[in-house]
Amino acid sequence: MRSCSIGPTTKPMRSSTRERLLQALEQLPPSSGALLKRRSQDDVSLEQAGEELGMNPAAARAAASRAYKKLRELLHGDED
Repeated sequence: MRSCSIGPTTKPMRSSTRERLLQALEQLPPSSGALLKRRSQDDVSLEQAGEELGMNPAAARAAASRAYKKLRELLHGDED
């Protein structure tokens, strides 16, 4: 098994990636950004996060799907 080392160039790269992700999240509709943040930061299910935001499970799944698609476009759109 290979070990993963964190060298001096890894931390700035992680910081840069985190900043790009946070900027992309800010460009999402507020409810979609809140849904994804709640799910990832607090490790709750998508349904639980949606319920806390007043969404039924189907609406939460649909909102998350649209939000993840938009995030991919925002994060990878500048790599073309």
